[in-house]
Amino acid sequence: MKIHPYVVAPNLPARLQPLREMAMNLWYSWSWDAKRLFIRMDGDLWDACGHSPIRMLGRIPQERLEEFARDESFVASVERTYEQFRAALGRPGWFDRAHADRKGDTIAYFSAEFGLDVALPIYSGGLGVLSGDHLKTASDLGLPLAGVGLLYSRGYGRQYLNADGWQQEEYPENDWYTSPVTLERDASGKPREVSVNLAGSEARVRIWRVDVGRIPLYLLDTNVEGNAPEHRVIARTA
Repeated sequence: MKIHPYVVAPNLPARLQPLREMAMNLWYSWSWDAKRLFIRMDGDLWDACGHSPIRMLGRIPQERLEEFARDESFVASVERTYEQFRAALGRPGWFDRAHADRKGDTIAYFSAEFGLDVALPIYSGGLGVLSGDHLKTASDLGLPLAGVGLLYSRGYGRQYLNADGWQQEEYPENDWYTSPVTLERDASGKPREVSVNLAGSEARVRIWRVDVGRIPLYLLDTNVEGNAPEHRVIARTA
């Protein structure tokens, strides 16, 4: 039996709409003002949601959201932080000033993993953290860069002790529909896919996007219905 995801989208009041846009951009991961907004809403829920703002917004009761929309102090903080967010995405960066003649160029940055934030567990170690920091710095500098990586259905292992005191590991499945990732679609609304020849057979690759400040990160997903089993597991675990 095929299971279809059921996603609860928060019905944010108009005055809180900027929260959704900021929650879907990893800019919040290096902005304490942005993180503080979500922690202020519910610190315990922030922890329970793995520090994922978009997941958290889907679990806050509607009446609580309405209360925040009436809180002038909170709304003022949202507006101030949103201004910082839009300025960070729109102001000219170092690259524009130093290389005005290179407008239109794009740098492709490939990495096996990107460690951007705990809310997006598609990395397992230092390589991912380094790659993630490169994207964040590129955003601040205004580099015309696009990241390319893999959409791992399982990220890093989480360790715990069982009842006998032995260390165990679990690899929970990532839920992309409550994560800061967006499925790329064509003009007709169909998911964007490319076909890749792997050892003589074709594999369909679906494309997802993560916004890292002003930098797009494209994550390739081989776990697509119709692919051979050996192709579907390529992006299984980081």
